[in-house]
Amino acid sequence: MPDRRRLAVILVAIVLAAPAAFAQAPAPKYLTKDTFFQMESIQNPVIAPDGSQVVFGRGFVDIAKDQNASNLWVIDTKGERLRQLTDGAWRDTAPVWSPDGRRLAFLSNRSGSTQVHVLWLDTRETAQLTRVDRDPSGLVWSPDGTQIAFIMALPDETT
Repeated sequence: MPDRRRLAVILVAIVLAAPAAFAQAPAPKYLTKDTFFQMESIQNPVIAPDGSQVVFGRGFVDIAKDQNASNLWVIDTKGERLRQLTDGAWRDTAPVWSPDGRRLAFLSNRSGSTQVHVLWLDTRETAQLTRVDRDPSGLVWSPDGTQIAFIMALPDETT
């Protein structure tokens, strides 16, 4: 019987203490505009041809322009030596390594519309390769690294 009384006393104590415990629990946090503007994302990670590095887009919100932006970053496969490759309030995305691993083709709206660009990793110089009216996508280097193919939707003008 003493065990039953002890159990009853413990249960009563728990029942009486429960409301106080729940009252002290912190209120759930919701996504506010401030936390939204601080959020970042990782996009399109791609391993280098020699397997030593990973390039990716790092997305963020440009508060001054009230729009999404992203820059290209690279890190070695050990998770060390994180480096920013591009910088600006534009969208640099979809990086693709050249076969020799010395250049990156990527998409960027830095000229006002999305175009194909190339970045030389040794100098960090960039060059815009296209001036097209529609957004390119699906970048692919030729095996010898001399050409870049891409996909672009064109309107059907046969009707």
